Amino acid sequence: MQIEIVHRNVCVTREQKVWIDRRMHFALARFDGRVRQVSLVFSDVNGARGGIDKKCRLLVTLAPQGEIVLEEMASNIEAAVSIVADRASRTIARQLERLKDVQVPRDQTIKVETEAVS
Repeated sequence: MQIEIVHRNVCVTREQKVWIDRRMHFALARFDGRVRQVSLVFSDVNGARGGIDKKCRLLVTLAPQGEIVLEEMASNIEAAVSIVADRASRTIARQLERLKDVQVPRDQTIKVETEAVS
């Protein structure tokens, strides 16, 4: 699983990048065979004015197809990543469960022979 971190108008330190990488691997490790790429884009909505303005946009590319896009705003980067990682884990699990339900083979019908009652 590849994790790409992009930051716009906000400083992401090396320690934060290491923590984000660990946090995303922890949240998505059980889907390792299905997750191709993870992209996180951070931005500061309000600039220097402060407040709850750190935005985290997560894009997860699934194999063989499909994408999940989530956004979260929080007062700091770590809080936004924690929330979006948990949401991504639940969303991927739900989407894969739906795919499993749809892909049930139709040729597995059970034939029951009955005898005629006279």
